[in-house]
Amino acid sequence: MASIWFCGQHGDAFVHAWPAHHVHSVSREAMPSSCPDLVVLSAPLADEQPLVQVTASQLQQHWQHHGLSQIAIAQTAIQRLLKRKIQGVHRGTVVFLASSLAQHAQPSQLLSASLQAGLRQVAQSLAREFAPQGIHVVSVLAPVDAKPEDIATLIWHLHQQPPSVWTQEVNV
Repeated sequence: MASIWFCGQHGDAFVHAWPAHHVHSVSREAMPSSCPDLVVLSAPLADEQPLVQVTASQLQQHWQHHGLSQIAIAQTAIQRLLKRKIQGVHRGTVVFLASSLAQHAQPSQLLSASLQAGLRQVAQSLAREFAPQGIHVVSVLAPVDAKPEDIATLIWHLHQQPPSVWTQEVNV
């Protein structure tokens, strides 16, 4: 039975998709003491707002609350995974789930697009850094209208990939 950490939107859909596993809702302030097998970090979308109305304070607060929180959770999870003594290579998986705004920004989506794109780059950097140490890090870019249950199934398949064919990014 896998220990799964989930942070973000649509948590209930992921719990229902993985009923045989322990799914923990996590935040920067509340992380379980266990070592996760799979971590899913889902960046939320902000309300649409034209660029000329976005303040530096809003941008900083959005990044502080969502971006830095996800990076802190990933950091804690990876530190624990590195300590795990497992036969073979695969110690665990960290998934950064973002919308397609990470690649295709839309008008009035500065807050969301910058967060999604930034976390996509974080995922790519972590994938290159930690794959040699047995940690699979992957960025999943999904359309906003994708069914959470389908994304949960995709994430589980990514988690099950053998290290020789690890995917670093999936664009649904």
